[in-house]
Amino acid sequence: MDREEHIEKYIFDMHEAYDSMYEVLIDGEYIDEVLEKSNYLVVFPFDPTTFDENDIEDMLQHYVEREEYEKCVVLRDYYKER
Repeated sequence: MDREEHIEKYIFDMHEAYDSMYEVLIDGEYIDEVLEKSNYLVVFPFDPTTFDENDIEDMLQHYVEREEYEKCVVLRDYYKER
């Protein structure tokens, strides 16, 4: 196992990073709550206090790849309302 695989397996999980961001943006959870319940080092894919259309597009792409279309609809509507 190389270093990058080790990091992805034991330290950082990209899916959890996007799910954590989703919980903060959409579910209204506090960042400290998300950090406390995580099994991994949580690295948010972008700053949850300042985000733009590109950040939402990245999240949408992530959830399309995972075929989580319900989250895509919620994210799309959330961004339109802001």
